[in-house]
Amino acid sequence: MPPAARTPWIVAALMPTLLLAACVTGAAPAPPPVVPMPEGAAFTQLAVGRGHVCGLRSDGAAVCWGRNDEGQLDVPEDIRFRQLTAGLGFTCGLRLDGGLVCRGRSAMDWPVGESGTWAMVSAGRDQLCALDAEGAVTCWGLIGPPPEGPRYTAIGMGDGYGCGLTFTGDLECWGRNTFGQGEWRRGPFTVLSVGSHHLCAVRPDGSAFCQGRDYRGQILAPAESFTSVTAAREHSCGLTATGAVVCWGPESNPPPGPFTALASGSWRTCGLRPDGTVACWEADRFQFLNVAPAPFFEGRDFDQPVDLFPWRDGGGLAVVERRGAITVHAPGTPPRLVLDLTARTILGGERSMLSAALDPEFESAPFLYVYYSTFDTGEATHLGRVSRFPVVDGRADAESELVILEFTQWRWHNGGTVHFGPDGMLYLGFGDSQHPWDVQDLQTLRGKIIRIDVRGASEERPYRVPDDNPLHGAP
Repeated sequence: MPPAARTPWIVAALMPTLLLAACVTGAAPAPPPVVPMPEGAAFTQLAVGRGHVCGLRSDGAAVCWGRNDEGQLDVPEDIRFRQLTAGLGFTCGLRLDGGLVCRGRSAMDWPVGESGTWAMVSAGRDQLCALDAEGAVTCWGLIGPPPEGPRYTAIGMGDGYGCGLTFTGDLECWGRNTFGQGEWRRGPFTVLSVGSHHLCAVRPDGSAFCQGRDYRGQILAPAESFTSVTAAREHSCGLTATGAVVCWGPESNPPPGPFTALASGSWRTCGLRPDGTVACWEADRFQFLNVAPAPFFEGRDFDQPVDLFPWRDGGGLAVVERRGAITVHAPGTPPRLVLDLTARTILGGERSMLSAALDPEFESAPFLYVYYSTFDTGEATHLGRVSRFPVVDGRADAESELVILEFTQWRWHNGGTVHFGPDGMLYLGFGDSQHPWDVQDLQTLRGKIIRIDVRGASEERPYRVPDDNPLHGAP
């Protein structure tokens, strides 16, 4: 690696994932049994899981419907409950005597007991926590213990984390905090709902607050006044004083109210009407695909395509193939080869041409950047190389290659991609080359994401290290 490439300008470390495909032979398994929603049933409380819903009748009996592939609907008919909760393929109920009963996935192995003094119970993906009358919490399943001592008036469980409202109305969480969902927040809050990766709460003035994962707008609460909120996997909903439902995140189209209560689980939210009947709706998980599809590559064959991007010189889509070729395709015209590096690209294992991107200022800087595997003198190693090629008359000039950087890799875990960010910088991701110990080593590019400035690149200075790179200057 040249001295410039050893400069510590690594932005982030990655743990690459090797994707495996399993082939299954024989007859396809039967679909899981599905129980329809009971007609005309009246409920006082709902619990929503990933693929099932349970309702609590006024006499304390539990009725469940939906998928039953793991026995989550098999709640005993003779037991009376005062609260229900549902997780990933299981259902738990808080009995009238304060004990817990669970049915379904893994829940039968939890030492929940047949009696107790629990005041509230909440299930997450693979976890269950119970709140006692003194405000202390006990948990089972895939979650660590909460802070010790009596401190909560309400709790909620998500995917690997839990949260509670303290006696002073503050928000306190424990467990995973991957998306910032577990940050402590000063209240006061009066209502709490915890989803898979985000949570929402209501302040005394009725305003909603959400935190955590927000790639689809599920924490961007509108300026409404709510009596309660609920957090699903990718959307949130609030209930107004008039019984109307307002949702944010992906389009979910809740039915018109009024409703008296809401409950969410995974993609689904359900509401209780004043007469005790239930209406459920789901967020549109695929709303970004709501376009009329049209065949683009009909009748064309590719040799292991690995990347796709718009071609800005004459239009069409550019397809990167592992063998080292980039072709441009447009409807009604034959494929056009724009770069052929098959003689320079080494194949085998995960070595290949891996990714390509056009300069964001293509009109004034017509360059194509390519990340590919090429030959080295060692028998077991090869080079990961990122190069720039000028585009002339719609074709990249392979003989005018400017090597931006290159580094030694091994046969496996090459991976990675090349993209320009909105800041005009070139972002590059590299696999760990089957050296997991390299991921945290800042003296190697393996297992990293880097960010460099390639504007004005030359043989003497193929890139510049931006001054604001997070690890610029670190040892």
